[in-house]
Amino acid sequence: MGAPDPTFGGGDGFVETDVLGVNEGDGANAVALDSQGRILVAGSAGDGVSTMFAIARYTENGVLDTSFSTAGVDGSWIADIGNDGETDSARAITTDSSGRIVAAGDQGGPAAENNFAVVRLLDDGTPDVSFDGNGIQGTDFPGGVTNDAGRSLAIDGQGRIVVAGFTSGTFAPDKMAVARYLPDNGADDPSFGTNGARVVDFPGTSDSAYGIVIGKANRIILGGVTEIAGADRMAVVRLKQDGTFDTGFSGDGVTTVASPPGSYTTANTLLQDPDGRLILAGSADPKVSSLGPYDFAVARLGASGKPDRSFDRDGIVRFGFGPGTSDLALSAALDPRSGRIVVGGLSQSGTDGSLALARLEAEKRCLGKAPTVVGTAKGETIRGTNGKDVIYGGRGKDKILGKGGNDLLCGGPGRDKLIGGPGKDKTKQ
Repeated sequence: MGAPDPTFGGGDGFVETDVLGVNEGDGANAVALDSQGRILVAGSAGDGVSTMFAIARYTENGVLDTSFSTAGVDGSWIADIGNDGETDSARAITTDSSGRIVAAGDQGGPAAENNFAVVRLLDDGTPDVSFDGNGIQGTDFPGGVTNDAGRSLAIDGQGRIVVAGFTSGTFAPDKMAVARYLPDNGADDPSFGTNGARVVDFPGTSDSAYGIVIGKANRIILGGVTEIAGADRMAVVRLKQDGTFDTGFSGDGVTTVASPPGSYTTANTLLQDPDGRLILAGSADPKVSSLGPYDFAVARLGASGKPDRSFDRDGIVRFGFGPGTSDLALSAALDPRSGRIVVGGLSQSGTDGSLALARLEAEKRCLGKAPTVVGTAKGETIRGTNGKDVIYGGRGKDKILGKGGNDLLCGGPGRDKLIGGPGKDKTKQ
């Protein structure tokens, strides 16, 4: 239904928390669930002097969990982890295989120099002193006075903590940046990049990573944005375990989501589905039917980095929430039961802004496989390629033609006609 859950919070599905009780710019940037269904929220909290790294934990029904606390603040952990008076912020959060809470973001340093920051807490909110001695670790990327901002977090199959974001030196544009830390003590991982850190020099002018997933063989996949010829594009990078480009991905380890000249696409989050496909969500130039400056945008790439042509035919979906709105997708999740993509963000009309949520239909599968070609609502002739295709008819009355290769052909709700090719094709009406 999409209605607010009346069993959560005060009965209206919403919870607001003034962490320190002084109404000084508290904000949430990320959310996750632990193994007990408790809700972890990462962000920042202010006391009128500093903006601090903050983590809160709620029970399933939205009540602050008093078993998790810092001294004097039930349900929250707050710390000034950088220089006094500077801004610290948690931007991503998860739990590891031992149930410890891991959060990443940035800590304020001298002369407006921020660093990557990672915090690891025990279940009760106590800093894990086995993690760099005080539960807090950071990375200062090379390049003189740099602004290093952690924006996303993942834990690989060996328990190593991987943080991605961007770094910018004095008078230098942003570059994607990644750091990896050892799980036993939080030390920089010497087997990754240079002293555990890697700056990714993407072909674009300015680049930032806002999402990260761990692929097969602990490959690191980054999603974000790069500027090419004055226009932003969704960008994806895949690195090997040692931090070098994985040339098995798009030929050189990097790819972008193509945009028409003068238009743009940006990605604020990255997912990987069970078939290894990559899903990016963010914003894009609107379709003609929407008058807003930008729309929600969701793109899907195959595991090799090529656009998934079974996803709205060109690998990207754009949509707005109404005439004149500016719509920005900030986060996304996969429904594990149905495979549907849920996207959340903001929709703004003039000076009025609202939370925005959308859900995309799950694709139909053909003989247990994800389609490579999908029909539309119109009756049409759907042709395969000379390779191995998985073709699913749309809602119209279609003619589905397998060509070379051993294809899987499945009819949709319409009265489709399935015609196999010279390969060992399998069909299902």
